[in-house]
Amino acid sequence: MSHDHHSPVRPVNAWVVTVSSSRTLANDASGALVASLLTEAGHQVLDRTIVGDDVDAIRTLVHGLAGDGTTQVVVLTGGTGVSLHDVTPQALAPLFSRELPGFGELFRALTFQQLGAVAMLTRASAGLVGPLLVFSLPGSPDACRLGLEKLVLPELSHLVRELNKEGTPDAPPAPGASARPAPAKPAKPSAKAHEAPAEKAAPPKPSLPAPSGTLGRLGRLAMTVDASQNATKPDAAVAGAEGADLPVGWLRAVYELNGQVEKGTYHEIPEDLEKVAPIIDVLHTSGARGTLTLPDGRAYALFGWPNLEKGAKVLAISQGLPVAEILALHRYPVITGTCVDGDKGLAPGRPGDVAAICEAVTGRAPKDTSGELFAVQGDQVVIQRGSRAIRWDGVKDKDDGTLKQVLATLVLDWSRR
Repeated sequence: MSHDHHSPVRPVNAWVVTVSSSRTLANDASGALVASLLTEAGHQVLDRTIVGDDVDAIRTLVHGLAGDGTTQVVVLTGGTGVSLHDVTPQALAPLFSRELPGFGELFRALTFQQLGAVAMLTRASAGLVGPLLVFSLPGSPDACRLGLEKLVLPELSHLVRELNKEGTPDAPPAPGASARPAPAKPAKPSAKAHEAPAEKAAPPKPSLPAPSGTLGRLGRLAMTVDASQNATKPDAAVAGAEGADLPVGWLRAVYELNGQVEKGTYHEIPEDLEKVAPIIDVLHTSGARGTLTLPDGRAYALFGWPNLEKGAKVLAISQGLPVAEILALHRYPVITGTCVDGDKGLAPGRPGDVAAICEAVTGRAPKDTSGELFAVQGDQVVIQRGSRAIRWDGVKDKDDGTLKQVLATLVLDWSRR
């Protein structure tokens, strides 16, 4: 990629955040230095903020800045070391829709030139949170000056300009987009009364059926089982609606759930899930994120491969025991996801009838029907027995490992197919 290093600086709107539980604005030398360097380079510093060494507090602040419609760049200083209270990297990592690994690599290389092997202790990073460009630097003034002068300031205007290019994959999606298809625009009437009558208009397409409120049917057989295990006829919601302009894939799942999708937002995932590194690694490969909100107020974090458009593979993630509720929306109309405690899950509940669910999904119940439901996908059921996850495919049981091991495998599989 080539660009003109000599083009004039285009001012950007920046916010400076110091991560510390002991600093104040009065004694925050690093934050003051970052703000000063940005201002001297011709950029607009909207504000400076102190936030404690707290994952939730950091995420809440960055979430808000990503959605305020004004801030373009956030520079955080502090919390990038390896001590227990250094939490900035783990706070930011799940928020990044695109990481910029070269920033951390270059910063550590520059630090190594000055300080030697101690450079390995810094976890400086950068990435995109929706439309927001985020840089995370160590808390010392020297480190902030190094990162700003050598890396951030020389490319800041160019980076923001690239992000704002219309039509590029990195251009932020319009917020509040709905998964429902837009109504067709009426044709304009003819302005000339003497013109020949128009050809007879085609009959209107059938109106869309009311959303069913369910995620689809359980298994590939001809019965539908919702979260309360009630059987109904499949596709009853679309009976007589042939030709209706219905969405497909994950968008159809959202429509049937009567949900609303807001792209470019970053709903938090369950804390227990963040501790499963293989799952976080998979989620980091998603090309877009968003939030799905259901009529009852439940909210799900959305992860899309390669994006959140038609034909994408989309996972919806929310709170749920024993680990999380994870749904592969793109596999509609076959319910695919984890089974959770309580009556709010969109897949069958964990305490459900193991024999009945296995028979509905695979056509046959296992001999051993002990345990609790853990997940359903396609024509297989995963059952929890003690600390192990047992897969039933209608023929034999197979011990697939611990719950978190199997969940990581399922998430990888669902993100690809």
